[in-house]
Amino acid sequence: MLGIKGGAQQDKFLGGAWKISKLMAEPLKENILLNSPVVNIVQTKSHVEIFTENRGFVAKNVIVAIPSPLIPRINFQPSLPQNKLQLFNQMKMGSVIKVHFAFSYPFWRAQGLSGAAASTNHHLSVVFDQSPNDEKVGILVGLIEGNHAIELSKLDQETRKKKLIDDLIHYFGSAAANPIEYIEQDWIKEEWSQGGYAAHMPPNLMTKYGNEISTPTGLIHWAGTETATEWMGYLDGALQSGIRAAQEIIDLQK
Repeated sequence: MLGIKGGAQQDKFLGGAWKISKLMAEPLKENILLNSPVVNIVQTKSHVEIFTENRGFVAKNVIVAIPSPLIPRINFQPSLPQNKLQLFNQMKMGSVIKVHFAFSYPFWRAQGLSGAAASTNHHLSVVFDQSPNDEKVGILVGLIEGNHAIELSKLDQETRKKKLIDDLIHYFGSAAANPIEYIEQDWIKEEWSQGGYAAHMPPNLMTKYGNEISTPTGLIHWAGTETATEWMGYLDGALQSGIRAAQEIIDLQK
């Protein structure tokens, strides 16, 4: 998970990972409906009806690809099987805040440091060098996880920033004291994720109900990174789940 070569942190996306969604969305254009959460899914023998607060759609099949703890917010008719409900109701999101600190240059490199750090005792549990190739600016990306994230999420942004700068000073010295910009993403406070990086299963839940996470419910198919068999919680896991769910529907048309 921490590996730079051959690991989860090996690659970066030029322009940011959001460009994946942007490039996928461009050819679809008006077929993408934003700011319209689904509130009801009605399944019959022949089709599925999907309802937002003010619109309805009819489809042969539907793929649900949202964080597992949010699935019970949707009213399914008929109700989902009890085993599926047990699974989704007991899965919980982790607690994560992601931050970026920008500096006028990557000062740590001049000190012979990698810009990477890991700790269980400090709020910034993981730090990586996120600087662009031209080194016109130095950027450190950090992750606050678990109890540290829960604690810092309760604070105002300036207090949180100060505590995180203290951690950077501990890791990289006094040159980290004055970043030129600070950006944060508190996933705990996001209504449509409620945490990160993905939903996890408490003890015994996977053993009892784990297979339910990707098993279709009639015409309803399940995707999302939580359903992946590799790199669950990562973009790669989300991609794998989408390919699998799409193939399930393609196979039904044969």
